[in-house]
Amino acid sequence: MILHLSDTHLGAAPYGLTIRYRDVYEAFLEAMEVGAREHVDVVVHCGDFFDTPNPPPEAYVVAAKALRKLRDRGIEVLIIAGQHDTPRRRSISPLKTLESLGLVKYVAVDEVALWDVKGVKFVAVPHRARSSLRKVSVPRGSVLMAHLLLKETGIPQYDARVEDIPLGFKYVALGDYHKPLILRHRDGTPIAYPGSTEALRKDEYVPEGRSVLLVDLSRDEPVIQKVRLRSPRPWIIGRFSSVNEAAGSIARRASEIVSRGLKQPLVYAELLSEDASQLYATLDTLLRKGLIAYYRIEVVTRDVGAEEPTEVPEGVNLEAVVRELVEDEELARRIVELVIAPSYDTVRKFVSDLLESEELVKSLERLVSKILRPAPQRSGHGNTSPLSGGSLRGLARFFR
Repeated sequence: MILHLSDTHLGAAPYGLTIRYRDVYEAFLEAMEVGAREHVDVVVHCGDFFDTPNPPPEAYVVAAKALRKLRDRGIEVLIIAGQHDTPRRRSISPLKTLESLGLVKYVAVDEVALWDVKGVKFVAVPHRARSSLRKVSVPRGSVLMAHLLLKETGIPQYDARVEDIPLGFKYVALGDYHKPLILRHRDGTPIAYPGSTEALRKDEYVPEGRSVLLVDLSRDEPVIQKVRLRSPRPWIIGRFSSVNEAAGSIARRASEIVSRGLKQPLVYAELLSEDASQLYATLDTLLRKGLIAYYRIEVVTRDVGAEEPTEVPEGVNLEAVVRELVEDEELARRIVELVIAPSYDTVRKFVSDLLESEELVKSLERLVSKILRPAPQRSGHGNTSPLSGGSLRGLARFFR
């Protein structure tokens, strides 16, 4: 029996909130506890174990707590690196730190690996080696682990198609897509994304909640069981035509969620009205009463005769779109954070990282230069970016 999970993103703080920082850790610990409780043989983690190649100390502490418990019970843990676990420069992945501390024995960061663990062969394809997917050899009855986006997820910037996965695997365990999805290869092989253990953004919300997968490989056909996690924070997402409708619906749903012993929900409300002041007051009251944890209101105005506003398509991955425009993965992620969570904590973290990361400063310089494209200087001196590394750091220190 294996436990399949991915995209735990230890160290992430969605919306810059302390409670969300804790939510990520709690969801991870509950997911790993499923492995211990169900006495699985192997835990398969398919990438983005951490949220950044430089995770905070707390992330290591939480990881060590869970990994020691599994190790002491004789449960092997296999981890492949996602893009968030992979340093851009020649430095050590935090996954290698876990390996060097003896917390986990099987880690693949840069290259395809083949592991024989408790009688099952695992072909491990980390994110950096995803272009090798078509060429991997397939030992009989083996399991493929990979961190990549398939076209079938609906994400515009995908890495491969189902047809690119070689035939012959017994089970295909994937990571990178943050919603649960089980596909089938043309030979019937299950291809599964468990989804992230915590929804980091609104567009990752799924009504059925977050889960991990228990996979029984002892039979001819794998038997997959979804195990729903209780610790991830609920969401209330809706579009409302009036303040009264929004206030009543949100208050009713929040009370029902809290009465079931779940965490206070996050609220995202789209309001088809020009005046949301009363709704702000109502939601502030719900915050004070401890019925909701956080809220955002988006006022959607429309002209007479205009078409009904439409939802952002479920398959759209904002980070992937920004990454294509910015052409830098880490900077794209930071920009998305600033867009979806414009809080003091988010800005402060970005500024702090600017002071510490030469690579991030250079990426921002390249973006600024691309946007502004200054005209040639008449003095004969070469064109320079209006924001140099020095001035960027000066600006960062000023805001710090």
